[in-house]
Amino acid sequence: RSAVQYLKRRIQKVIYTIASIVLIAGIAFICAYFSAKSSKKVETVINISLAGIENHSILEVLTIRTSEVIVDSATENIQKIDAWTEYTGQGVFTLDVANSEFLIDQARRRVIVRTPDVVLSDNFTLDYGETRELFFNNNWTNDSYKDGADLAQSQLERAYTKILDTIANNPYYYDTARSSAERIITSLIKGFNKDIKDLDVVVEVGVL
Repeated sequence: RSAVQYLKRRIQKVIYTIASIVLIAGIAFICAYFSAKSSKKVETVINISLAGIENHSILEVLTIRTSEVIVDSATENIQKIDAWTEYTGQGVFTLDVANSEFLIDQARRRVIVRTPDVVLSDNFTLDYGETRELFFNNNWTNDSYKDGADLAQSQLERAYTKILDTIANNPYYYDTARSSAERIITSLIKGFNKDIKDLDVVVEVGVL
């Protein structure tokens, strides 16, 4: 009987030892699993950079070129000259990047950009090289160079005002400039972060 009890104790001791080994091995496996998972997460941490956007404080987003024909009739001007002249002007829409907001969500790999609205810049110009004289006829009694020059200056001033007004008051140009700004800013930010393939860029133009 004593031998039987001794044998039982030995068997229980062996069972406890095996259970302890299994428990320790299980704990070690779990620790190793979570450690590996944690290491994997560290490897996938990203760093979205916007450093390059600082080089674009005022961003040109759209250039518009349009033409107008200025018509003068000999019956309506003191110079008695018929003149049709085509002028071409150029306006540039810009966006103020310096006063925009950039919200970075590293976890979701997303950048939200909120900007002021696009504006027509002050450097509107007429392209004098594109000026085309379509028709010119002066009265045979009037060969004055000064009269011709005065009329040309008058047409130039009217063309400047008319083309500028056409560009500045066309809603389609503003909508096109906003769409262009979205594309350019998105392209710039993705270009700064080429290693982040699934980067999501959301641009909200005109909300500030």
